[in-house]
Amino acid sequence: MINKDGWPETRQRLMAFWRSEILDRCAIAVTVPLDEEKCFSALPRYWYHDQRTLEEIRTFWLDAEDMVRRNVLRFENTAYYGEAFPLINFDLGAVSHAGYFAGAQYDYTEGVWFTPTILNTARDELRFDPTTPMYRKTMEMATELAAAAQGRFFVSMPDTGGALDCLAHLRGSENLLLDLIENRAWIKESVQTILDVWLSTTEMIYQQLCGINDGGSSIGWLMTWAEGRHIQTQCDLSVMISPRGFRELTVPEIKTQAGWADYALYHLDGAQQIRHLDALLAIDEINCIQWTCVEGQPPPTAFIPELRRIQRAGKRLLILNYDLNVIETLLQELSSAGLYLVTRASSREEAEGIMKAAARYTHE
Repeated sequence: MINKDGWPETRQRLMAFWRSEILDRCAIAVTVPLDEEKCFSALPRYWYHDQRTLEEIRTFWLDAEDMVRRNVLRFENTAYYGEAFPLINFDLGAVSHAGYFAGAQYDYTEGVWFTPTILNTARDELRFDPTTPMYRKTMEMATELAAAAQGRFFVSMPDTGGALDCLAHLRGSENLLLDLIENRAWIKESVQTILDVWLSTTEMIYQQLCGINDGGSSIGWLMTWAEGRHIQTQCDLSVMISPRGFRELTVPEIKTQAGWADYALYHLDGAQQIRHLDALLAIDEINCIQWTCVEGQPPPTAFIPELRRIQRAGKRLLILNYDLNVIETLLQELSSAGLYLVTRASSREEAEGIMKAAARYTHE
């Protein structure tokens, strides 16, 4: 792997995380950008600060060769510590499988945004269409990225999580929230249609990528890896849904997706989802809760009781945070078993200090 020695040890530590075992510390991934311009030019949130033409934007998202070029440049200018490793985030947009359905409309001008196309639930059909540009591009790029990997890097699974979130892309969030009151039967039928498509297409993509990922799968933005089928589940729309509605509409889809996987992670997007935590912890098929630090909300250190509750329930816990003071507090306050922290340092010396702290604060 580019700039990564000791993958077998990293593999062992990541699997120890999934088994909630402690080898000699928690799992922790630390990257150090050795050349920030070359590293961050590969990432959309930095790239959009510059003015680009529509053609350049589409190339950025949809050209596998360009994606490989930019990411290899990033890998060559990044130092990897702990469980960090070179990984291409195969990302065509959040919940991009909405683009697998007939008539889907989206653009890449400000990230990837969908325009609602199911305006009348009695008239507008939700139908999988394998000729859509998004579906064809996803399958094409999976093949191209796998061919380019050649043992130099891994390629993540695409961001094709939640079925209800997918439906929100196609129906529009406001319309879908009204449907929660007026048309729940249609929602349930539509979610099942999306799940059927998700199961078949995700299996196809997994088969394309598992061989170049050492027989496993990754979530790109979280730098995870696990043997076999490993995916992210989510329902960002749940910040607008009651606990009762979450149990009725979202828990079944999570069980279906997580049941397909060997190791499933739930992306808990912000403090508003804490009201659904009991329901999530009761889902046996979920192996890990990923705590998202939403901008404008308190840091994860403000939620130590909730984080401990996740661990006591037997779920693994993943936290991505770039504040090193937060990282050290989490190391002190949480069990090292089943804990995975993902962060970034500004120098090799800072990264080495983080690794020493992880070893120093190892405890049940």
